[in-house]
Amino acid sequence: MSFRTKTVENFSKITERLRNNQNDETAKKELQEILADEEKVSIYIEELLNYNNNPLQKNLASLFIWEIRDYELLDDIIHAMEKRRYNEHTYSLIIWLVGEMADSRYIPFIERSFTNFKSLTYRLKVIEALEKIPHYQSFSILNKISKTVSSQRLKNEAIRAKKRLLKKLSTSNVITTMEDKKNYLNYFQETYNLTPEKLEEYSHKILKESFEKKRFPDDRKMFLVLHIPKEYNRPIKKYISDPIATDLTRLDKSISESVEITTMGIISSLKTERRTNFSLAEAVFEFGAKTILDAKIAIASLDQVTRMGKNARISARTLSFDELKELDKLTVPLFKALEKEPMTPMDIMFELEIGCIKVYRLLGFYNFLKSDEQISVDETLAEELVRRYMKSLVENDNGEWLVNPTISNLISERGFTALESKIIVDYISQVHSKAQEVNLEEIEEERSIQIQEDFFELMRVCEKKHLAVGIPANVVYCNVSLKEAFICERLTNKILEEFEGQEEKIKLPSFTFSEKKINLRLFESDESKIAEGEVSISPSCVVSGEPIDFEKDIVKRCPECGSLAKLGPLSEWLRVNHNTCLVCGSIFRLEEYEDV
Repeated sequence: MSFRTKTVENFSKITERLRNNQNDETAKKELQEILADEEKVSIYIEELLNYNNNPLQKNLASLFIWEIRDYELLDDIIHAMEKRRYNEHTYSLIIWLVGEMADSRYIPFIERSFTNFKSLTYRLKVIEALEKIPHYQSFSILNKISKTVSSQRLKNEAIRAKKRLLKKLSTSNVITTMEDKKNYLNYFQETYNLTPEKLEEYSHKILKESFEKKRFPDDRKMFLVLHIPKEYNRPIKKYISDPIATDLTRLDKSISESVEITTMGIISSLKTERRTNFSLAEAVFEFGAKTILDAKIAIASLDQVTRMGKNARISARTLSFDELKELDKLTVPLFKALEKEPMTPMDIMFELEIGCIKVYRLLGFYNFLKSDEQISVDETLAEELVRRYMKSLVENDNGEWLVNPTISNLISERGFTALESKIIVDYISQVHSKAQEVNLEEIEEERSIQIQEDFFELMRVCEKKHLAVGIPANVVYCNVSLKEAFICERLTNKILEEFEGQEEKIKLPSFTFSEKKINLRLFESDESKIAEGEVSISPSCVVSGEPIDFEKDIVKRCPECGSLAKLGPLSEWLRVNHNTCLVCGSIFRLEEYEDV
């Protein structure tokens, strides 16, 4: 294997490992070693970008540039290049790559690289890359190049690229940061010599006139009545009428705050009539937008929220836990409102009196709560919330419970917030899975005896307090962790299974212990209500929790863990949960379950 082939193969394997696991420290270290070697980086990028040579390279380039958008890797490469002063050839390759990605985050790097190398060929590639990024900062740099370089060819190319870019910008004014906003306004200053203050002043005059007279003033009126120089007619019309786009997933803090304040003003003004259509002039003169541009960004944000609706998506990883808690304050009224009737994003804004940034994040958070993505939180907090839940079960439900509570149930019946409910559901699921992985055969005898003695104590407590013997009572009264309670349950159930078929006159409290239900005949005595008679351990359905009558019910057994369930509830459970066993999580189709 040649050095070139081996280099490309190693680089590809490392980046693939990092894409699968961002915390792979070994892969990170190996990547840094490669990035320290300019020759290896140059080879990899060259092979990556020469994607017409063979299908493998085409695949790599396609994944890297258009699908994966591996910014962290690209940032590492750029950092290594600038730190070690890589050669012009390597820079040229990476300049082409960032141009293809067309992402404005790399514009400062492109601008810096223009000054690092003086060759005409390289600088022409920089101009080409800038033209591919539809952003006003690109336009500003091209404008600067056209005015400062001495080479006539570079000057002409920059002017042509600037004109082509201007056409793109007329249809794609994307503003997500204060820097974007500044560059957008700078475009008017550099192109038409209109300062932001003058631009806003003249535009206000025209917008007010059109708002009051219900028509846009002609050039004559703009000159004679509004006192606007003729040269400014075109740029002012452009500033007022050009569409603005934004991306709610990438708004910086300042823009987000501005949009939230402006849209809150819109919602407050329209609340009584619940009107969803309004003009730019209304947003400026009646709804409190500070500037015309602020109003346009807010309108674009509202439009995006309305179009995305309930498809809004956020990941818990994109927000801090404090931000999640702030959103969580709104989840209870949101859940209650959605229980009554379907609602549009605008309905939710009116109902909860919030702006479009909060409603976007709230809907994204709502969808996240329903997803499989789990929240990573401090175990102490999770255990505390679970104990509160278990205490509620003990106090209100005699200690009875199902191992898979839902978020809606925890909110409506237990009084938890959505975030607390999500933490409880995820934590119970995680701990239950870990407890199922414990090999009961490998538990040491001393620990096994201790678990059984703890169970006897649990039985005594539950008999005294008239509670079901199970996880909630074990956690609340015996002060064990949730995982230990699950292990205790599994071990005790295993022992109880060994006694099936044995019958003997004994005295026991009536209790439910997860899947096992001990049913006793009760009668009054002089002392108290006691249990006596023939006692058998009668399993209950793991899905419905109802006792199983083997003479009447069709019963199925999981091939993996042996848990029992009635045919009807089991069939519905497997259909909804993709053939996953409720107890052990194994995947079996209904027909693979054993008849009992």
